[in-house]
Amino acid sequence: MTQNITITATGNVVNEPVFFEASETKPAMIGFRLASTPGHFSRKDKQWVNGTTSWFDVQAYGALAKHATSSLKKGDPVVISGTLRTREWEAEDGSQGSTALIRANTLGHDLLRGTSVFSRSNARDEDIADAIEETAETLPST
Repeated sequence: MTQNITITATGNVVNEPVFFEASETKPAMIGFRLASTPGHFSRKDKQWVNGTTSWFDVQAYGALAKHATSSLKKGDPVVISGTLRTREWEAEDGSQGSTALIRANTLGHDLLRGTSVFSRSNARDEDIADAIEETAETLPST
């Protein structure tokens, strides 16, 4: 049985999203960084108080990637729901680290922080089902 950590995160797109066209072996993909800073309004101080910022790499595949490419830009406030993974890495100097990665199942603008205009795609039900399967296929098995 595969166990996944599902996460919903809000934050800002911190770089211009990068889109990769589909190939014979891989679906279309978009990638960008998300900064998420929790905060609360201090009634005592009458101002917003920020917590510690969390950073995530975000990837989306198939139709979701294509739609995100047309919709998202640096600085946009977004809501993302997907599967959380960590990636371990080693730099050329031998230092090691890890990165949190969200593989998005859904994403869109955070309408609490602004407005957006929706344009329905002409996707057929079969195309949507294919996009969901492509996203699932990109998840590593555990």
